[in-house]
Amino acid sequence: MALMATVTGVAVLSVAGITGVQDKPIERVFREYVREARIQAATTKNVVYLAYEKRRGEFILTERDGATVDHFLSDEDFIEPSEWAVKFYPKLASESSFGLNSSASAYAYEPVPYLVFHPSGISTGAKIVFTEESGYENTLTLDRFSSGPAPGGLEEF
Repeated sequence: MALMATVTGVAVLSVAGITGVQDKPIERVFREYVREARIQAATTKNVVYLAYEKRRGEFILTERDGATVDHFLSDEDFIEPSEWAVKFYPKLASESSFGLNSSASAYAYEPVPYLVFHPSGISTGAKIVFTEESGYENTLTLDRFSSGPAPGGLEEF
């Protein structure tokens, strides 16, 4: 019996791993999109835009002409439509380019519909606010040069 239980457990875990059945936090899915946007911009030599479509619960990558590059989200990510609100607040140009001043005043008060990724590797420096219907909120920062957390930035997931 113990052998059968072990084999069954391994089989279930293997199937879950193959099908990708796992619950990823929206912040992790976002970081995957950021990585993909940087790769797409560099390889296609085109500006790539990253937006969040709340109605469908999807991040979408598009090029300048509006053509969809990728619906990178897949079933394993389990983001329910309208469960999250995602807002992008760009870093203001008047602040330090190196993220040394990352106070709340360093970011725009109004969100923008998308983040921009250039073939050169530079992107929109931004504060990204994820708000769940329950009221839970998490904030990430995006450095414009590395697309990682901004130096001295807000709390990271």
